Amino acid sequence: MIKKKIFIGLVAAMMLTGTAGCGNSPIDKYEGAKSTLSANTRATYGAEATEAAIYYDDVAGMDAEESFKGGVNSNASEQVSDTGADTTNKLSEIDTEKLVYRCDMYFDTENYIDSVNELKNLMNQYGAFLEYENERNNGGYGNTPSLHIYNATIRIPSENYQDFLDNMGNVGELMNKCQDVQNLSQEFSDLSSELEVLEAKRDSYIAMMKEAKTLDDMESLLMIDERLTEVEVSINQIKTRLNSINNDVAYSYITVTISEVKEYEDPAPETFGERVAQGFKNGWENFVGGCQNLVIWAAEHVIGLGIFFVILLTIWFALLRKPVKAFRARRRAAKAAKKAAKAAEAVQTANAVAAGTAEQTANAETEKI
Repeated sequence: MIKKKIFIGLVAAMMLTGTAGCGNSPIDKYEGAKSTLSANTRATYGAEATEAAIYYDDVAGMDAEESFKGGVNSNASEQVSDTGADTTNKLSEIDTEKLVYRCDMYFDTENYIDSVNELKNLMNQYGAFLEYENERNNGGYGNTPSLHIYNATIRIPSENYQDFLDNMGNVGELMNKCQDVQNLSQEFSDLSSELEVLEAKRDSYIAMMKEAKTLDDMESLLMIDERLTEVEVSINQIKTRLNSINNDVAYSYITVTISEVKEYEDPAPETFGERVAQGFKNGWENFVGGCQNLVIWAAEHVIGLGIFFVILLTIWFALLRKPVKAFRARRRAAKAAKKAAKAAEAVQTANAVAAGTAEQTANAETEKI
């Protein structure tokens, strides 16, 4: 196993050494190394030579990316040395090919429906469409009317972006406006270059898979297929991002918020009599409102209250009526017995008093005789 790894390293080193001395670009080196991986070499070294070629393929891809960046830097350096101050001005120029425009606008209006209709008419006029829309109201409170709020995210062709903004004066009173521009030119350029490198690697992998046809090359074929899948996933991700950038550049973003407002009126000063009258009026309105709320509450809960009372009556007649009646009977009997005992005790006391009185009377008469 160790010898196999050493051999793979030697093959890769030979390929790198053989191509490093040439004055060609990394892509040319990569193509030359790929061509040296002939059918005879594969038949002789099998999977080891294929693995070494794939290793070099990754290295060549890295060299190609760095060569692209290095070529840009070297060209920039040459231009600086040749043109001096003029070149500095050119380097300071910004690529504006891929610009994404965004704007947030907030309006207040007293005519809510007219403002929303005006916005939608402008959208139809300039070929815009809704990406997001939300409409709500604050619900009102007390005597405060319900005020609406409209929020929308609009996508508009970039060539109509500024004209659309310039003609939004009739939507309402502009309260706030915020714009920003995102430059995606550099990202688009970098992704495009990376895509070229990955597509070159994909083509080389496909060519190598066509050469690995025998059973002896099955291990190499599986390894190449795995690398090819990774490259294709990366290519699809880059293409998706490039399409997203193109869409964002083609259609700008405008977020609009329209808030309905009411004109504020200063309250007129009130006299003492007017305040007293208003107090009586408020009291009466509160009383009427309380009665209405009570009736509404009873109407909302009448079914539940009826069921509750039915349950109470059922429990009373089925479980509690007889025990309660027996308890009351025992209580009445106890009270009657207590009352009779008190009456008997009163009679005994009266008899004793009467006997004592008679005895005293008899003794008094005896003493007289």
